[in-house]
Amino acid sequence: MNLNGPADKNDLLFVLSVRPPIGIDLEGLKARFWAKVKAGKGDECWLWQGTQIQSGYGSISIKGEDYYAHRLSWLLEAGDIPNGMCVLHHCDNPTCVNPEHLFLGT
Repeated sequence: MNLNGPADKNDLLFVLSVRPPIGIDLEGLKARFWAKVKAGKGDECWLWQGTQIQSGYGSISIKGEDYYAHRLSWLLEAGDIPNGMCVLHHCDNPTCVNPEHLFLGT
């Protein structure tokens, strides 16, 4: 998996099809995830404080696989990501994980 180059649609980090890995403690994952976020006020960006890849996107490792933080934010707060869909930022800030700033698109 190449974390430094452009996302490849076959790359698990990019695709993260529908849900986090089977058998994951979702409440524990939520606590671990949100502990790495500096939440802004009102409609400000919520900045990822964990690992960032070269492009500026946040990354988190789950059971040895790396996932984009903004995609995991969507999964945890909004629900499934249909296959082939991207999680995009209204704010154009790659470190932002505020669910209100995210939307699905292609």
